[in-house]
Amino acid sequence: MTEAPWRPPRPSRGDDPWSAGADDARRAEPLASADPAPDDARPTGAARPADRDATGRRWPRLLRGPHRASRGRRLLLAAGATLLATTLVVTAGVVTQPRYPVGRPLGGVVVDELRRLPSPEGWVLTPDRLGVEGVDTACLDYTVIGRVGGGSPDLLVATSTQLTTVLGVCDDRDGLGERVARLDPGTGTVRWSLDSDAVGGGGGALQVWPSTRRGDLLLSTGAFGGFGVSESGFARVDLGTGELLEVQATDAGLRRVVDANDDWVLVRTDPDRRGDRGTSFVDGDSRSRLELFARDDLDAPTWSGSTSDQEDVVLLDDAVLVFARGAAVRVDAASGETSAWGDRWRTPVTPVRRGELLAVDSPGSDGRVDTAELVVYDLDGTELWRRRHDADRTPVLSGGCVVFSGRDALSCVDRLTGDERWSVPRDDDDRGVPIVLEPPVGQSGRDAFVRTFVRAPSGDDDGDRVVAMIDDATGEQLLEAAVPNESTMERASESVGYAFSLLRYANTGDLVGRSVTAFDLSDGRRLWRAEPDELGVDDLQFWGGVLVGIGRDGTVRRFGDPVRLVG
Repeated sequence: MTEAPWRPPRPSRGDDPWSAGADDARRAEPLASADPAPDDARPTGAARPADRDATGRRWPRLLRGPHRASRGRRLLLAAGATLLATTLVVTAGVVTQPRYPVGRPLGGVVVDELRRLPSPEGWVLTPDRLGVEGVDTACLDYTVIGRVGGGSPDLLVATSTQLTTVLGVCDDRDGLGERVARLDPGTGTVRWSLDSDAVGGGGGALQVWPSTRRGDLLLSTGAFGGFGVSESGFARVDLGTGELLEVQATDAGLRRVVDANDDWVLVRTDPDRRGDRGTSFVDGDSRSRLELFARDDLDAPTWSGSTSDQEDVVLLDDAVLVFARGAAVRVDAASGETSAWGDRWRTPVTPVRRGELLAVDSPGSDGRVDTAELVVYDLDGTELWRRRHDADRTPVLSGGCVVFSGRDALSCVDRLTGDERWSVPRDDDDRGVPIVLEPPVGQSGRDAFVRTFVRAPSGDDDGDRVVAMIDDATGEQLLEAAVPNESTMERASESVGYAFSLLRYANTGDLVGRSVTAFDLSDGRRLWRAEPDELGVDDLQFWGGVLVGIGRDGTVRRFGDPVRLVG
């Protein structure tokens, strides 16, 4: 095996999915005019015709000297020249017109077009406008924890000082920096801000589940404390006003929401892992407890049961699936009755729900540690299809395609049937299995982004690698972009892709990007790259479709393209 990394080959180009007929325009022959009509007037008398030499022979047509046409012919030629020039401009425009993905933006989020190095513009938010007071603003950590949904552009943004307090950088033992705010990222308007410290200690593993139908949101918290968790809890919050409607909190272990929908809330309570000696050992019961609540009544569960850390759970519309010891049990949400679901598996599985499908990934199912098997079911437990794959490369859903990246090929199978749409083989001497990235928020079209281990020749840094955009309908590589190694695709507008690099952990445990690389989605050329300090801020984040910079003083500024096209 050589050290040559994998580079996706370019298959022959079929019909262009974005611009029908564009290739025909490229193949069109240049416009050619016929020989002009005979001259309107000829010299008379003894004068030598302008198109004859001294011997009386005619010159070749292309070598004739200039002559003046009649006024009528000149007007006709001028009109023809204008038409020809217009035709050439239009034709050239068709040929050179860049082609961008089309379709509704992923997640319904319209991302700003930042084709030039962005600069601060628009709104400014100071910590006090988010309800934060009496805290060293340099200690604040900002994280987007959810979207309101239901057609609203509003986001739910958390502020916290717990991470910096635990690390010993700051001291906010009173939790003054723990807030959750609802705001519009387009205008910077803050709808409300609530004290999340009142919900089981605030920060920690913050999660939210808004319901526009119910008009509320569920907020789950888990505060940091020593080697374990000191406080945790969850609450139901009025989505319009931010008022706390119900609160369930505890200082004995970690009690958190696992998942929720418009009707049901699934809660897991883990034992206090600090022990009575201030260690991470558990004194007492080490098993967790699952509880299912009606969303409008968080006091009395409709079902409960014990479970271990090795067991996974999935919330359906009207039931809970509990995966344990190679099997799954379905628990009816209303009655608590149980029944078998799906198959039995040889090894522990990792279940993931995607809409009306549930995928179960089973590593080592054939006795080999380097392979796994993905089995896809409908929500009733009927198997739809299965496929083996490399254990260290998780399949990724991109549009209607499940993309598998393996040592032999990059392949796409239909998400509903499992039928293979295309497979792009890898060369025998390639090395470094490419990684299929999660589709970025705001992406139009259904193309897949694949991070390779190919060094980017056009990159500014030796650490730059190639991210390829693959047509999910044909497997054709549409473009290559140079991005820093280990980058992720964070956002995509209609014409620009945004990759984040140099990741760090936020207070929620999620990875937050640092530097941003913007590239054109028609040809992959770099538009700009920026580190936070180059833009005068400490952190860069996307809030919805808006790029914001966060300063050391805790001020949040919207960034935009310094040049805007009008029309």
